[in-house]
Amino acid sequence: MPATYSEAEAFFDRYEAAHVASSPAGQRLMDATIQVFQSRLPAPLRPLAKYIISTMLDDDRLTGALGLPRATRATQGALKTGIALRNSVHRRRPLTTVPRFIPGTAGSTVYPDGYSLDQLGPDNVARPAANDKRP
Repeated sequence: MPATYSEAEAFFDRYEAAHVASSPAGQRLMDATIQVFQSRLPAPLRPLAKYIISTMLDDDRLTGALGLPRATRATQGALKTGIALRNSVHRRRPLTTVPRFIPGTAGSTVYPDGYSLDQLGPDNVARPAANDKRP
């Protein structure tokens, strides 16, 4: 166990250099993540989802392993400006008078009768074959 912060930082840097790499499982996970993220973005921004995620991660080794484009100064500036604009708009909005959650009610209408594991996940992401033996 590293005794200092700098030792821990060096340990994690060595670990990531040895173990962070592209994999089919990582690509499937990133594809699903991008789809979920796109569903939360306004339509004009959806094509930029990969660039936004890459810029938020801010780690070239990780984004390379996940098959994302490398963040640039332009994307970093655009994201910073976009978040500042969003915050500026939200800061000036009146507070909502309707609570988002009411104790005793269902938290979501997505699965009102429950779900099984095979029903979870974003749409349009290929499901694994029945005999797929993923690690």
